[in-house]
Order: sequence, then C-alpha cells, then structure tokens
Amino acid sequence: MITWMPELKGRSLMRMTSFTDEEMMNLIDLAAQLKARRRAGVRGDLLHRKNIALIFEKSSTRTRNSSVIAARDEGKAVLLVSLEMDEVLDVSDRILVMYEGEIVGELDPKKTTVEELGLYMAGAKRMTREEAAV
Repeated sequence: MITWMPELKGRSLMRMTSFTDEEMMNLIDLAAQLKARRRAGVRGDLLHRKNIALIFEKSSTRTRNSSVIAARDEGKAVLLVSLEMDEVLDVSDRILVMYEGEIVGELDPKKTTVEELGLYMAGAKRMTREEAAV
C-alpha cells in the first residue's frame, strides 16, 4: 500500500534543504513504492480528481519526461506542447497536429517520423476524410 505524507501537502519541492532528514527518507520510500508498483505493471488512479500543471522552462529534461510519463501511467491525459519533435515522438501515445486552427493529422508516434510530422505541421500534408473517420 502506498504511504502518503500529508505533511508535505502544499509545500514546494524545489530545494532538498527544505526537508528534514525524516521527510527526505519518507520521500525516498514513497518513490521506491511507486517504482515497484510501476514495475509490477500496476496502473492506478492515484491522481483521480487531481489537476496537474507541468510547466518547464527547458525542454528535453529528464524531469519533464519523467513527470509526463508518471502522470500518464496514473491515468491522466497529458497535453504536451513542444517544438522538440524527438521529444514529442518519445513521450506521446498519440499525436494530433493542428494547422491554422484545424486538426490536420492524427499520428501514431511509433509509426511516424520527424519528417512526416513536420509536413503535417507545415500544412503540406493532411489526413484524408477516410483516415479522419477511423
């Protein structure tokens, strides 16, 4: 069973020095529990009825990708807006491409390339009506 730490609710996780030794050990224990749960293939609803905003100044960081994947693994839909195409392909389950306010492509990141994605983004390629209906 996951052990939560209500005393940390509302506190910033920006600096390790903000935590006591006991709180840091509890965070490490919680991380180990979550990691074991993921390795066992358990996907849960730990984030049920929670809203999450992930705001990162720099793209392609380990923290950003880990956060997106963790939220997804707990059943959250994640909207990723990025110009880093390799990153989009790495962390996405599905890619929707908009051009001039219209969805012009729905792509499977495992079956597409950066080049194809770029064509959709530039408006040079669009889904056919048949593809859009699927």
